[in-house]
Amino acid sequence: MAFPFPVLFIAVSLLSAFPPSCESYGHGSCIESERTALLSIKAGLFQNNNNNNNNNISWLSSWTGRDCCQWQGVACNQESGHVIKLNLRNPYLQYPYPDDYYFNMPPNDLRWLSGFTALRYLDLSYVNLSKVSGWLHDVNMLPSLRVLKLSDAQLQGGIHALTPAHLNFTALRVLDLTYNNFSATFPQWMFNLTSLEQLGLSSNGFHGSIPENIGRLRNLQYLDLSRNVISGEIPEAFGNLTLLQYFDASWGNTFSGKLLETTANLVHLQVLYLTRNGIVGQLPESIGKLSSLMELDLSENNISGTLPKTMGNLCNLQYLDLKRNFISGPIDDLLNGLSECFENKESNGLSELHLGENRLNGTVPESLSRLYKMEWLDLRANSLTGTLTELHFANLTDLQIMDFSYNMLQLNVTEDWVPPFNARGHERFNSDVFS
Repeated sequence: MAFPFPVLFIAVSLLSAFPPSCESYGHGSCIESERTALLSIKAGLFQNNNNNNNNNISWLSSWTGRDCCQWQGVACNQESGHVIKLNLRNPYLQYPYPDDYYFNMPPNDLRWLSGFTALRYLDLSYVNLSKVSGWLHDVNMLPSLRVLKLSDAQLQGGIHALTPAHLNFTALRVLDLTYNNFSATFPQWMFNLTSLEQLGLSSNGFHGSIPENIGRLRNLQYLDLSRNVISGEIPEAFGNLTLLQYFDASWGNTFSGKLLETTANLVHLQVLYLTRNGIVGQLPESIGKLSSLMELDLSENNISGTLPKTMGNLCNLQYLDLKRNFISGPIDDLLNGLSECFENKESNGLSELHLGENRLNGTVPESLSRLYKMEWLDLRANSLTGTLTELHFANLTDLQIMDFSYNMLQLNVTEDWVPPFNARGHERFNSDVFS
């Protein structure tokens, strides 16, 4: 699968959409009834998959012997011996995936899950569940469940087969439903999972608006809604998610309205992607309160007005993409502020700045040269004026790509000037500077 949105400088804990759970798993003494159930699952999988797919489940050959707690993908409580972790995801699957990377679950249901009463971790990612009925009902019979991963499981329906009043797995902390095809509105039961810390719903065809009761998920740290067809405004209650660190709602969605003032409540937010939506109006001054922000992508929206002066206070910012909007005014406060952050050692430094195809004007300040970590600089297609000198680039030794084309800038350097960077042939100014 291709991932067109930028994956950049996120810390390791955020690069992985669903990092390993912090639950403590061990190897106890196997419960015979659970061992029998596991062997039945193994037999069903081998019987239901043709020879081409048997390679994908060959690792289940390790499921032999009396102690099922030692089998690959299985872990037990050390005291009770009950299975608490079951991972049927192919451990050898690597991207790019082969054409036959799925293996098929027998075409009935998942009622066998009820035999694992202590299960806390279940991963059926890349297992074809398209012919399994009642999957949500069966999973709901696991009240101890903490982690549920069903990514790319070919699920196409049943997401509304549960009401909030009948929700049992309320202790869930991680829910990964990415890359399925529900084509539905958001189910109400999902917002009763108030212990959730990570919620992945990318690439599912979810439509409609985000309900106000998303504000109930106050423990949420990771939220991925990208590649859906969600519309409407981001609700005010979104500001209740004060522990949120990562939010991606880019690509395919059509959120409208302004970026809310309550966004300033998300003081732990490190990554915010709202690429290709319909965000309008001026960015609020309160955006400067997002002091933990490392990556901000609001490109290809309908944002207008000037850049808030407070954006220069975002000292942890490493990636900023606001291209293809209708932003006007100068860039002095932004560059001056971010360069001061770096000089005061409050920042690791901005690596990428994309402000192309806006309506920015004024001059480019010499403080640009103090953004030592800059690798990609895009200011193309604005109304910037003035002269660029050697001082603007004096310390940009890491610069690889820069684009000043389609502005009204002049380049004034000495004939023997040697740029401190090697931009690999991708330096672009407006055409009259090259002449």
